[in-house]
Amino acid sequence: CCSKSDYLINDDISTTVELYHATTIENRESILACGEFWVPSRKYAIENGLKLGAAVYFGPNSAYCLREAKNKEENKGKQLVLVKVLASFGRCLDLGRYDAGNNLPFRDWEWMTERISIVESERFGLDSLCINKNMPWFEIAIYNPTKQIKRISSFDKMSTQRCHIF
Repeated sequence: CCSKSDYLINDDISTTVELYHATTIENRESILACGEFWVPSRKYAIENGLKLGAAVYFGPNSAYCLREAKNKEENKGKQLVLVKVLASFGRCLDLGRYDAGNNLPFRDWEWMTERISIVESERFGLDSLCINKNMPWFEIAIYNPTKQIKRISSFDKMSTQRCHIF
């Protein structure tokens, strides 16, 4: 049938890629000042419907990252900006197309994925999860950004270019 290794897209912590994270101006200033990302709690992830749970979300498509952040209720009416990182996927598991539900009723799939945290990530030997690989709406959830983020910088240009990372 299939095994976890069929879906493991990366197993090398030294391979790095440029990714984007959309956030508010205030959060960007905090991230740049302290050099760290805030990882939400499992409770926050569940209450706010974070697709892949308590993680920091990135993508190679800056325009998509901004669009997705604008959809969050807490960001309504706020100016959003981008942070660019050089990050490692580490051991990353590809969950495929998120909206396909991976053979589960979508409500069950969503219930399960939004509860993932660093606890499950470490238990299963994973550093990150990705969805929608090779699509404009590709996302990666990093559960331990302190370990996986190599460089953080501000990104002020509104670029819609897509980086091909696979």
